[in-house]
Amino acid sequence: MVYFFQIAIDTLVLASVYTLIGTGFALRYSIAKYLDLGYGAHIAIGAYAYFLFSEYFGVVAILPAVIFSVTVAYASERFYFAKLEDKKSSPMVMMIASLGFMTLVQAIIAIFFTSSVQVLHTDASVIKIYDVVVTYIKIITIAVAFSAVILLNLVFTKTKFGKHLIAVSDNKDLAQTSGIPIKKLSIISASIAAGVAALSGILYGMDTIITPFIGLSLLLSGITAAILVNIQDPKKVYIGALILAVIQSLVIWFIGGMWKDAAVFLLLIVILLLRPEGLLRRRGIRQV
Repeated sequence: MVYFFQIAIDTLVLASVYTLIGTGFALRYSIAKYLDLGYGAHIAIGAYAYFLFSEYFGVVAILPAVIFSVTVAYASERFYFAKLEDKKSSPMVMMIASLGFMTLVQAIIAIFFTSSVQVLHTDASVIKIYDVVVTYIKIITIAVAFSAVILLNLVFTKTKFGKHLIAVSDNKDLAQTSGIPIKKLSIISASIAAGVAALSGILYGMDTIITPFIGLSLLLSGITAAILVNIQDPKKVYIGALILAVIQSLVIWFIGGMWKDAAVFLLLIVILLLRPEGLLRRRGIRQV
């Protein structure tokens, strides 16, 4: 029974990380309308920025690490991706450009930090609840994801910015005709999404380990969680994240940890073949 509850806690933590990553990706997609693979780079940027800054500031380095990732996202969106969009580049070209951005970031990180596994500075304190061991970072991860879901719902329903995001997500051309500043929204949403990605990379790295390629596997899981429900609705990504985390935990429990990522690929393929519009979206509307 203790083993079961331990797995349940770990599953909830994994779902929390996927919620953050998938929510940020869905937010980015709802405005950009292409699969921004460069989003995964910010997971690694945040983790390694924290790794560097924590040598001087300790755990407080989370804030400058997230700010650094947001700054990189703002610069890349304004001076790289926005220029490509101004040239009316197709979604395929934009996706390839974003893949190039992620590859470049991974290479730069590997040059400065090597490709070796790194461990992030964190508070290793634990608490025991009926023999179930829970670290403080696991509790923080769950709390951050829960808070992010609530905050996002408030932003989408109560703010002008959120209503503009919904309008652009529903019909980008109509929103632009209506006078909504698409370019400004794109830069802001890209910056917010990068901050969320950086935070998820830091929290995940505190609980496990990091490498320059950490963004790739986590990005796949985040995309799968978003597509699973509805990639154009960031508010519901947590449902897909929980489903994905449960499936991965069952695979680890009954088959083995080496098949965890394979389960993500298989689930993604099944969803794209049988329900590409997502489990929580009306049939007949394709997303990508």
